Amino acid sequence: MKTDVIEKIKYIETTYSVEDIEYAGIKLWPFFRSNIFTLYYYSGEAPEANEAQKKNKLWRLFTALKETSLTQMLKKQSVIIFTDDLEIKKHNDEYIDRIMQCVFAIETRQIPVIVKRLSYNVPIKYYVQSDLIASFIVLFSKLLHFKQKAFQGEEIVKNIIHDLGIQFNYEKIVRLIIGGINFYYIYFELIKPSKIYVNCYYDIMRMPAFYVAKLKHIPVIEMQHGVINSHHTAYTSFKSFDPNPYPDYLLVFGDRFKLDVSEHIYHKNSIFTVGSYYIDLMRQEVEINKHLFEKKYGFLKDKIIITVASQYDIDRDILTFVEQVTKLDSRLFFVFIPRFVKGYHRSYKNDSIVIETELNVYQCMQNSHITSAVLSTCAIESLAFGTPVILMDIGGLAKFVYGEFFKGIVSVLYVSEPKDFVEKVDQAIQLDRNIIRREGSWFFADNYEERLKKALTIIDEKNRVSLKTSGV
Repeated sequence: MKTDVIEKIKYIETTYSVEDIEYAGIKLWPFFRSNIFTLYYYSGEAPEANEAQKKNKLWRLFTALKETSLTQMLKKQSVIIFTDDLEIKKHNDEYIDRIMQCVFAIETRQIPVIVKRLSYNVPIKYYVQSDLIASFIVLFSKLLHFKQKAFQGEEIVKNIIHDLGIQFNYEKIVRLIIGGINFYYIYFELIKPSKIYVNCYYDIMRMPAFYVAKLKHIPVIEMQHGVINSHHTAYTSFKSFDPNPYPDYLLVFGDRFKLDVSEHIYHKNSIFTVGSYYIDLMRQEVEINKHLFEKKYGFLKDKIIITVASQYDIDRDILTFVEQVTKLDSRLFFVFIPRFVKGYHRSYKNDSIVIETELNVYQCMQNSHITSAVLSTCAIESLAFGTPVILMDIGGLAKFVYGEFFKGIVSVLYVSEPKDFVEKVDQAIQLDRNIIRREGSWFFADNYEERLKKALTIIDEKNRVSLKTSGV
């Protein structure tokens, strides 16, 4: 992974006239940028096999139709929610969306939920499979008569691709963008949605929806789902565009996240601190979670328990690092939580490491002595529970992502080598948990539901004034 990606963004956006890249008058760079810099960030890495992409396209379309409520999809004046199955967690034998659950309760109008492929047996009455939407967009893109004369700035795109040393099929992406804009224009004309929520805006298949929403004065609200800081390619920008495919508002977990968002993506007065539904839920259930954890790990009274929040693209590197640490100190016991469980996790055996697949990472962080990670958002969430963090700076990634972000925070420590981990463990367990929680409050505000309702009231009023001013 390339740790100079932010420098590359600045170089590209200040060297090239990216504002001149357009198709039929539509500025393309805001659509391109996150896709291009993600490709650059991961360039040189072996690509992970995507099981969903391997599936036969007709089978995926059939499944999407079967798992979609067409009645819900065509509801008029609805509130639309874009989410995905990674946010769906099992809680008290029911599946909840850790980002959008409270929105379901607050928004009383019919809500079609456009979701990425569901892995769970959940009711489909709200759901519209994103594969179905993607099929429409692809169809529209193939029907598009691509006019070369309408594509301006092609040489600029070619030079950027050459500079970054990446493969980027820009004509295919342009077709998807224009196809998506055409689809959503017709779809929104048909159902006339009143509002849109999204858990992650920087998806090439979603962004055309937000572009059309801007043209139609439909407010779009992004709900934070992960790390947002100055090293996130989707929130760092050096050029401004209007209109653009960015949402109108951003609702963040805590005040700290406001500081690093580029004004070219979100204006400061469009960002609201609301907290986290799921963090609040886990804090409310601290006794339940403690009981569940001790039931499983209570026999380890003489051990220092460390929860490891892994990352799918460097999972093996993290596991190897942890294995090396266990050889240095017999006091340590690691609860290793993979992002995605794979075959080698299921067969793994180590007396000082357990692969945890039943309890969730929040239940484990709450009840461990320390949380450890490299890039995971858990590095931040752990502080909300008063649990200190040791970041494994494998390949310089932890300091790249979190170095500036955690500046001045005493509850987060860094190690570059396994031999340094033990020293940091002794330092971390001496930290006052009240101080850690106090630092955590900068990243996660409390009273989520109350703050969310207040933010949405302000947004609704802003939109009402905007519609009145524009004469819509």
